[in-house]
Amino acid sequence: MYAAIRQGKARAGMAEELARRIKEGAIPIISDVEGFMAYYVVYAPDDTVTAISIFNNFAGAEESNRRGVAWIEQNLAPLLIGPATAVAGPVIVTTCRRMRRARHLSFLYGQSLYNVRGNAIASGLPAL
Repeated sequence: MYAAIRQGKARAGMAEELARRIKEGAIPIISDVEGFMAYYVVYAPDDTVTAISIFNNFAGAEESNRRGVAWIEQNLAPLLIGPATAVAGPVIVTTCRRMRRARHLSFLYGQSLYNVRGNAIASGLPAL
């Protein structure tokens, strides 16, 4: 697993506009990179914005930074103080809380949602 991290300093009060632009522009570009697994954006109280993309290969992480920095320069520059930085590398430590039931592995049948063990998780769901 590899991470691509891009970071910049936003002008005060730009969180909502940054989020809107990132959702509409950056996510489609980054998620299209080969090996894409996940994307996160953190907006810190000091207006530091950090985008973290996770890939299953290093080439994908590097490519996402290439595309991401180009997109930032074209679309976010007026909202940032100075240029964004970018780094990529292997994730060397990871952990997450595991769910007691396999709810994240589920399937929809009719109007009920089931986990992989066949236990109903939710019922009466609207049809898709």
